[in-house]
Amino acid sequence: MINLPGADNSPVSIGRLSPPQNDYCGVQFDVLAGDADTEYLPTGIGEPNMIGRSIVIEGSYNLAGGGSGAIHISSTATLANRDLLLSVLLPISTSNLNGKIDIGINYDTWFNMVDLGLIETETATFTNPGDVNVNRVLQNIIESIHQI
Repeated sequence: MINLPGADNSPVSIGRLSPPQNDYCGVQFDVLAGDADTEYLPTGIGEPNMIGRSIVIEGSYNLAGGGSGAIHISSTATLANRDLLLSVLLPISTSNLNGKIDIGINYDTWFNMVDLGLIETETATFTNPGDVNVNRVLQNIIESIHQI
């Protein structure tokens, strides 16, 4: 779980894996809906319920040319198959059990090529992942994942 206002330029642990011994040249990411044992679930008053949801985005915007509004996107969609080729081979062996890669998420690109005024009206009552603007946000999210 990532709290975007709190994550700006700050490392955030989003998980840990213990893969079998081997040499790894890449990693694949899927963004899945949270369940009761998901780490880092928000629990505070006013925090979104992430059980059964993969993405919840709430916020307001101001357009450079004027205009402002609020959006709410909530999705159960699985964002699948972000394949990253690692910059160097990652060996996991009996002598090196603690291989590590750092992954970043450029959330400032999530609304690229999205009509915010239109998405506000489209997400006012429900979020349809088949909608062009909502789908673009979901694609931008998975594409924003990269190795640091």
